Amino acid sequence: MMEQQVIDAIVNEIYNRLKQCDHASYLLLIGAIGVEDEKMLKGSYQLTRNTLENLDHTTILISELSEEQLAHLALGCSYTDEERCILKALLEGRTVYLLESGITYRKYKKTAHKPLYTLYQDYESKLIQYGIRIISHIGELFTSQKEEPILTHSKEVDLKHKKLLLETDLMHTHLETFTVIEISKKCIVTPLAEDYIRSHKLKIKRV
Repeated sequence: MMEQQVIDAIVNEIYNRLKQCDHASYLLLIGAIGVEDEKMLKGSYQLTRNTLENLDHTTILISELSEEQLAHLALGCSYTDEERCILKALLEGRTVYLLESGITYRKYKKTAHKPLYTLYQDYESKLIQYGIRIISHIGELFTSQKEEPILTHSKEVDLKHKKLLLETDLMHTHLETFTVIEISKKCIVTPLAEDYIRSHKLKIKRV
């Protein structure tokens, strides 16, 4: 009798833990983050770094992306468990988050030959088109997704609501089919955005 009670207690405990897990939000972290950022994430997510787990309903955050990983993903190739996991999520139509500070090729902007740097910029644009969302800080995971500009089949995209035009704003608008960017007369265009406009042969129209 005592043995049966112990078994029942174990079964009940497992059942209760499974119920809690059903309502938990999981986050797969690819890369390293600071202690404070990890504490912030643990307040809302159960963190995992195991890419071999069942991650069908898991948020994915890439905190560091090397040049090699960037190229592999942009070309739809995978050579590591992490890359396979990211591509699987994108194929399933899920959003994958990428921390902007972890995009390593950007630190070579002042030293890299321009064609090579432009190649990596193109790769970054492809990842955005595939469904990867670049965020500037961890806190953006807890906010609602920003509204993206409404795109049409014309060759213009309306960004007149922007007071400051960033490189990431251009990357988020699938610009290989849009050659004219409409902005307000008072909009400030950052140097990185200007470089992106030049390298992608885009035009700015102030209205």
